[in-house]
Amino acid sequence: CVRPQACMAQFMLSFRLSLRRTIMRTRLALACVLLLLGCTAENSAYDNDGGADEDLTGGMSDDSGGGGPDGGSGALTCDEIKPQVEALLKRATTCKVDEDCTLAQTACGLPAACGDFYANKDWKSADLSRLLKGWSDGLCAPKTCLCPDILLYPPGCINGACGPKKAGTGAIGDACTSGAGCQSGTCITAGEDRTYAEGYCTIKGCGDGNRCPTGSSCRGTSGTTRICLKDCNVTGCRKGYGCCWGPGPGTGKGWCAPEQSFLCLAR
Repeated sequence: CVRPQACMAQFMLSFRLSLRRTIMRTRLALACVLLLLGCTAENSAYDNDGGADEDLTGGMSDDSGGGGPDGGSGALTCDEIKPQVEALLKRATTCKVDEDCTLAQTACGLPAACGDFYANKDWKSADLSRLLKGWSDGLCAPKTCLCPDILLYPPGCINGACGPKKAGTGAIGDACTSGAGCQSGTCITAGEDRTYAEGYCTIKGCGDGNRCPTGSSCRGTSGTTRICLKDCNVTGCRKGYGCCWGPGPGTGKGWCAPEQSFLCLAR
């Protein structure tokens, strides 16, 4: 450098410019850091502001479903539904009179899947309906559901609880004056239908979930209701009843029906 003073001045100018750039860069970096910290603090302040935050599990954080479990209140599993259905059914058996009772039917894979549970007529509560919907929506039912071919006696109120009405000793076709004299708990009295002389032990509504016991078949009617009639083979029916195949003649196994029945031609 020919002129030392000029060189020193040029050096100091370059140094000041470099220092100024460094300071500006540092300030800019610090401002960005502060800005980021400010944004984070502001966002966290809205966590409890009463607004609707995004719920990544599927839906709003305060909803009642729709897309995923919220706050541990998600849909029940199939294994959880089954015992709850059983518990609700067991609590739905109280009654005062026979008319309070019915046969409950749920869904394949659950208790009462075959309509074989004696319960009161309020058995299908709102809670149970929700469980059955969850069972259906969750595809919980097995692919096949076979119901046993069993006799289901009519429902009745027995000591305050719904159950099978199997009161007396009279078999299907025996004479009776009331349901108390029949195993099935059901008697068609002569006063109810004069064609059934001296009464007739039976089961009403057969073919609709009720099956007839061994030795009888769902062949007759009382009014518009299908009933079980005693099986026969030419003979074996009591006085006032014929072994019938009606309408029209027939052979082999028949059923004991009133001789005057228009549905039966006694042989």
